Amino acid sequence: MVVIGGGLSAQHERLLDPLRDAVAAEIGLPFAVPLVEARLGAEAASHGAVVFAFDRHAEQIYGLPGMPVPSITPLPPEVEVLSAVQGA
Repeated sequence: MVVIGGGLSAQHERLLDPLRDAVAAEIGLPFAVPLVEARLGAEAASHGAVVFAFDRHAEQIYGLPGMPVPSITPLPPEVEVLSAVQGA
């Protein structure tokens, strides 16, 4: 499986269909390799950076070895997120 995230995921099928064909031609497997959009979309890079930083520095921050990386679940689209600059 290949997961496409970040700004590229905004291109949806315009990118994924040609990419599927190119991957199939390059790899030459007798089955199609699934190409899917990341659930986090354009926020994937920032979430990945947070997880990476937590993984690297959690023990130094919390003083406990083996702290699990928190899972990041995107909010459903119908949930309104209040921005820090909202109303400014």
